[in-house]
Amino acid sequence: VENASRHEQSVVYGIPLEKMNQGQKQPGALRRHWDRGRALAAVISCVSIYGITISLFTPLLSLILESRAVSSTLIGGLAMMTPLGVILGSFFVPRYLQIFSGRRLLLIGIGFEIFLIILLLAMSDLASWFVIRFFMGVTGSVLFIVSDSWVAEITPDAIRGRVMGLYNTVLLFSFAVGPLILTMTGTSGVLPFVWGILLMVLAALPLIFADRYVPESSGNRSFNVFSFTRVAPLLVFGCVAVAFKEMSATSLLPV
Repeated sequence: VENASRHEQSVVYGIPLEKMNQGQKQPGALRRHWDRGRALAAVISCVSIYGITISLFTPLLSLILESRAVSSTLIGGLAMMTPLGVILGSFFVPRYLQIFSGRRLLLIGIGFEIFLIILLLAMSDLASWFVIRFFMGVTGSVLFIVSDSWVAEITPDAIRGRVMGLYNTVLLFSFAVGPLILTMTGTSGVLPFVWGILLMVLAALPLIFADRYVPESSGNRSFNVFSFTRVAPLLVFGCVAVAFKEMSATSLLPV
């Protein structure tokens, strides 16, 4: 009798209670998968659209300066300001990521980038452009560091390599779209700058569908770019070489 009673308690309408509990847990798991996929799509879309803006303005400014008979040395110096801003900005972004949510920090970066594009359009002197391009690099460090850490942290270990591969493939594809837009807008007038502003506004829209993100692991806050260089010098050298080649090609080949 006792065994029969236990059997009745463990079975409801012919379905074991363990399977019923698993069925109740599935909606929660599906919801987490849906939220994760939605956040990944939003972040990848945001950064990819920003990549179009980068590939639009790098050759655009070089061509504008060439039309003003500016030397190739100064054109190369202007291009150098962006990666310099990225390097210096990388020291501060992780700290602010602990204070603000990832989505808010991305939106701040997008808003600041729009402001800088307006300044590029409003100011024509070369000295101002050097300062503006430096802060554009700082903005780039915000967008790339937040998005990279966000994608890497919310992606399950089993598919992280494939997701990061997709993320980088889409981003590299976006770098090819900017020069294509430039062939349609030309390099004179306000139209290419308006395109840049519209692209940044468009980059903010996917973040509406992303949840709040704060890194789960605080890690060692004293670990920075130079610390990583000591840990993986060959990897850092490879990244520097590729970045040097890309910036040289996009900045100087048009002129």
